Amino acid sequence: DRGLITKEVLMHWVSMIQGVSLLNGRQVSTADIVKGSRLLNEYHDKMPSVHDKGCCTYNLHAMTHMPEQVTEHGPLWASSMFMYESFNSTILNSSNGTQYVPQQMAERLSWRRPLQILYQKVEKSFPDSFSLQHNIFRTRL
Repeated sequence: DRGLITKEVLMHWVSMIQGVSLLNGRQVSTADIVKGSRLLNEYHDKMPSVHDKGCCTYNLHAMTHMPEQVTEHGPLWASSMFMYESFNSTILNSSNGTQYVPQQMAERLSWRRPLQILYQKVEKSFPDSFSLQHNIFRTRL
């Protein structure tokens, strides 16, 4: 066999793919959730030995919570497991340079929500004459 990956690595990926597939079905039974949970936990637990400890990320951990989410909210396709991921670009763009990064981020991000609330109040009070949302909130604060 001169495959690109070892059988161990292949079977490791198969456990993740099968687990997610079971939780992403059109209809997901309790048995699907139990088996999907087992497969995703197996994938999680074997990650450090199959690959390395550096692959043990938050997203890997989050996958172990997918069965709970399916139990509470239905199949994966019906909801998002990564609801905060879209905020990553906002966080990345909240600092310039390499000095005082945490302070820059805290300052810029702490003003974001109050400005959004203020904008909504002004827009509600003057709906016909206030249309700056795309200009204000599409740029970095």
